[in-house]
Amino acid sequence: MSSETEVKPASNLNQKRLKRIAAIAFVFIILSLLVFGGIFQSQPGSSGLGEPSSLASKDHGYKDSTGKISVTASSSSSSSPSLSNANIDSLDVENANVNMNVNEEYNLPSPDECTQIVKNLASMIPNENPTSIATSTSMGMISSNDHDHNISTELVAPEVEVVGLKEQLKPLWLNMYPSTMTKSAFSQFFTLLTNRSDGAKSYYAIQGRMRKCLGGSQTVACENVHPTVGMADPDGPAKFNNFFGKYILTLRNPLHAMPASVYVKAQKYHDLVGPLPEESWIGTRDAWVEKMWDEWKSTITAWHDTKYEAGMYLAYEDIFDSKKGPKTLMKLALLLQEAGFEIFALGEDEGNNGNNGNGNGNGSGNGNHTSIKSNYDESLDLENLYSYSKEERIHCLWSHLEIPKGGMHDFEDWGYTPSYTEDHKVMLKKGLDQLMDEVREHELNNTWTGGLDLIDILERYRVDVS
Repeated sequence: MSSETEVKPASNLNQKRLKRIAAIAFVFIILSLLVFGGIFQSQPGSSGLGEPSSLASKDHGYKDSTGKISVTASSSSSSSPSLSNANIDSLDVENANVNMNVNEEYNLPSPDECTQIVKNLASMIPNENPTSIATSTSMGMISSNDHDHNISTELVAPEVEVVGLKEQLKPLWLNMYPSTMTKSAFSQFFTLLTNRSDGAKSYYAIQGRMRKCLGGSQTVACENVHPTVGMADPDGPAKFNNFFGKYILTLRNPLHAMPASVYVKAQKYHDLVGPLPEESWIGTRDAWVEKMWDEWKSTITAWHDTKYEAGMYLAYEDIFDSKKGPKTLMKLALLLQEAGFEIFALGEDEGNNGNNGNGNGNGSGNGNHTSIKSNYDESLDLENLYSYSKEERIHCLWSHLEIPKGGMHDFEDWGYTPSYTEDHKVMLKKGLDQLMDEVREHELNNTWTGGLDLIDILERYRVDVS
């Protein structure tokens, strides 16, 4: 019996092979799409479809969905990339400290780079205007009331006639509740920004030809503490046209501003040495806390009632804060530039020509400055200096601020924290609420410049009181 071998047609075998090949090819294509698609989606600055981003690189930030530039860590480069397109609000230094120990995380200049930046900026010489001549028409200073309770000491500077004031830039008022900040603390802002070592002066000081901050060397900021002297009167002792039309109001949480004021007055008028005794604080607080609050509040409202506009509200808590400090210093720099002062950190092409008024139409702007380029020291490496953005240069200036410690600044050496009773806290919260309501009402009527900034600060103070 013979067996037959079945032979399958060749066409059937070829069809099966083609199906297998097609299936394998399909699986390969699917896997390839998944793998390469994931790679494209993981690229920073891309849309997920492999779209390239001109800002995406290992060292630079890239735009987020809002269009702002986020600051990202540098993977390997030690150089500092430019953030020239960055908005100051997007410069994130939340975790940066005074010594900039974490600067690499935020791609900011290194401490050595910052030191060189600050040295270069400090080497630039501001234009000097001809000195004004002040002649005294009445001499002496008057001090008034209640030294025993460390309250309301008012100093009145003599009347002066200023000759040739138009030859100098008009200084800005720097207003504050007494002892909100020491002169050494706030003077450094103006020295770093304008390279004028004596740019900040006191309205009450008499030195050489200088009276009421006028005469002598150029004044940038004129310190004035409340109670103010004739400020509500446009024709009062401080002539309106002698000063820039916008002022700086320095604020500090009343919880801390009031004991600081009591402490400094005790030093001046009662020869206090060392910390303020706790019983002295408690006694003064219980007798005068409502009066002190009224004076703190009226520092804000009294200046609002003048012909001047608020240029900025400078919060003590912000200028020395690692996140808010550089932004606050930038805002101050822009205001000083608006007043016509040369701010080298903002760069030679940032409008530093002094031809800016105050923008409020009152004719009190400055406009007699020349370009800062004429004062550049030829030995300076300007190309390197201005390869950094203005945000980076301002950050470096801020990193060189000396943060005040001890005494009235943080009370660390007092052995106690100045406290308040619950009734005092209720009174302060109510007072802050009423002040914020007043500012909001003015804001609705467009009659309070910078009201929203002020409300933001006051709301934070209220939270602290609570």
